[in-house]
Amino acid sequence: MHFIKERIGKLIDDLGGLIYPESVPVEQIRIMHSADGREDPAELDPSGWEAFERRDLWGGHREYYWFAFTAEIPEGWDEAGTRPTRSSARSSTDGVCRGWT
Repeated sequence: MHFIKERIGKLIDDLGGLIYPESVPVEQIRIMHSADGREDPAELDPSGWEAFERRDLWGGHREYYWFAFTAEIPEGWDEAGTRPTRSSARSSTDGVCRGWT
């Protein structure tokens, strides 16, 4: 059972490619720490927020953060209900926005 962690990691990566077959790179992500996460998103101005880099860490117990970025959704994602919605678009630490139905 040598390299079991490496084999499990590879399987997880392979499964991720099946769950999220398409991805769009996301650039210039901004982050803001929030006291309670109750701000009205329509009133937030991300221009003064900190830059969030690809491998930055965030989070913690009862901590709240807001993220802001702009991404172009490819035309092909409009077909067959595959276009991500606000609630189904997720970003990860690898700087990629993934969408699913």
